[in-house]
Amino acid sequence: MRIEGHRGAGFLEPENSIKAFKKAIELGLEGVEFDVWLTKDYVPVVLHGYPGGIVEFKEGAKDIIGHFTSDEIRKFTLKNGQKIPTLEEVFDACKDKVCLNIEVKEVREEVIEKMLDLAVEKDILEQITFSSFNHYLREKLTQEVKRRGLKTRITFGFLMRVVDPTLPNYENETQPGDSLNLDIRFLERNRKECLEHIAKAKKAQMKIIFWFPMEYLHEDSFWEDLLKIGADTIITNKPIELNEYFVVKQLGA
Repeated sequence: MRIEGHRGAGFLEPENSIKAFKKAIELGLEGVEFDVWLTKDYVPVVLHGYPGGIVEFKEGAKDIIGHFTSDEIRKFTLKNGQKIPTLEEVFDACKDKVCLNIEVKEVREEVIEKMLDLAVEKDILEQITFSSFNHYLREKLTQEVKRRGLKTRITFGFLMRVVDPTLPNYENETQPGDSLNLDIRFLERNRKECLEHIAKAKKAQMKIIFWFPMEYLHEDSFWEDLLKIGADTIITNKPIELNEYFVVKQLGA
């Protein structure tokens, strides 16, 4: 099972900071997960946000990331005391060191071109998988990669919401390597339905990924269950503890 750090190593260092990504690399994690948004001048930046690009700054004020230019963004400080890194800065920190699970929350389709421009420039595309609640972006990404004549095959994770979940059409979404990225709360609250979707996804040759919200400090109580279910990846807030858990399991202790 793969271990990916949620927002870098977002509990050990300020989430989505360069420090958090470097910490994940130091721990030997196989991947890191993070959100990407566009500034007003279409520069990809890395930070957690909510629908519409709403971000909470240090002063407690909320605003929309797309209202500000990249120069203006550099002056801001988040609640965790950190500056907002650009996607380019994250690529530079992670190149050849860790896989990147980029959650595309930005709804402006220009984000696809901007991300691919940067990934090609940095020669890092093979380290990247994409995921989004906006499932139509998978086709947009595939089309853009084909248009550019790139040889790298794009993999895409279908994220779902706990309330009124949007899930893929498994009969049509059978491209190998794609994944179903599940909020642990879906399993917790709607176990029967969740397991039914997992079975359909596996039949369609999709990987199963579970992620934990930042507030789930008791996530270790789910790990055994996820092993039995056959999850392929856990996006965790507790990378050290999860790694130790797997070591113990492998030793048969």
